[in-house]
Amino acid sequence: VKCSSWLNDGEGSASLSTATWFRVNDVIMGGKSTSELSKDSSNQLVFSGNINTDGGGFAAMRTSETCVVTVPSHATAVKLTVEGDGHLWKANLGMGHSLMDKNPTFSHDFLTEKNIVTTHTLPLEKFAAQRRGTTLKGVMLDDPSKIQYVGLILSLVTQEGGPNPHFGDGPFRIVLHELEFV
Repeated sequence: VKCSSWLNDGEGSASLSTATWFRVNDVIMGGKSTSELSKDSSNQLVFSGNINTDGGGFAAMRTSETCVVTVPSHATAVKLTVEGDGHLWKANLGMGHSLMDKNPTFSHDFLTEKNIVTTHTLPLEKFAAQRRGTTLKGVMLDDPSKIQYVGLILSLVTQEGGPNPHFGDGPFRIVLHELEFV
């Protein structure tokens, strides 16, 4: 995945580079879903696996601490281009790297089309605060400069905390072509 306006090289300048990503599955909470990260023949990041709702219900990928996220002061949205699988995914913006962090994660739903590349522009003001799948009412993304990671999650709940109507047991696959703050 080419990082553009949101990847900082650690020296204060934005650069085109490949972000470091890792995966988080529901096994951390007793689930049985599996996933893997790879690259396709065009060098795009592929996140694929199998959802198992017996005891769980999510698979996620996100940037690691080595990928410094820098949100331009003029940014009002996240623009992402993906090749989808027909599932309803969430873009996540995290305020801390620890998996047990008490800070909220801000999420925004986007519906993909199977084997079709689509672009989604997600307004920052519409991201909903969540903590471990529970929606936090009245918590807003007031300061985008505090975002420490970006990610994608396939989850049994939507950004508003309701059941995801496009979710269930079985395979998933999403190809991330681009993610940037605009």
